[in-house]
Amino acid sequence: MSTCPRIDWSDVRNIERQARPYLERMVMSGRLRQLLLASATSYLELCERNNGFTKLVLLADERLGVRVRLHMFDSHYADTPHNHRWSFGTIILSGYYEHVTFGSDKTGATASHTCREGTFYALHHSAYHAISVPRRCVSLMLRGPIEKPAALWFSPDRRRRWKQNGTPRADSSGFSRGSVKQLANWLIRELGL
Repeated sequence: MSTCPRIDWSDVRNIERQARPYLERMVMSGRLRQLLLASATSYLELCERNNGFTKLVLLADERLGVRVRLHMFDSHYADTPHNHRWSFGTIILSGYYEHVTFGSDKTGATASHTCREGTFYALHHSAYHAISVPRRCVSLMLRGPIEKPAALWFSPDRRRRWKQNGTPRADSSGFSRGSVKQLANWLIRELGL
């Protein structure tokens, strides 16, 4: 399982059918533990921390443009409605968050549900969503290839919008091999891996 699966990222049903078992096997087989232990040296330059949201890149298949990322959301993290530059599938490993999806006009929520440990969902890059995290939550994501140059974000009242071309690299400078190794070891204990 050293490479990422080939997925038709244009179809959310295909993402669900293929990404979920891939991520579940990664956790159950012990591969997630191995990737966490290697994360301090493998993809350190791709690790990021932004406003209560930590992203560890565990695997990157540059040929397919696909990445496996572990996300850790701090307590009380919340974002505003946005889409992504890529489609993805994600599974909650611990904790929970409220997940809200929006229609194409972004004026109101079309669905809201609680994503608890074991919940999996897939999202197309054109879909808008937002999350709210009551207390710390950890998820594992299989991210598809970049489909567009920027994601679109909206203010909470949806009156203001802005484009984001990826996470600012400045926030990755706080990571060192030691800090990522320490975080990886904590996650292994926290997740019981």
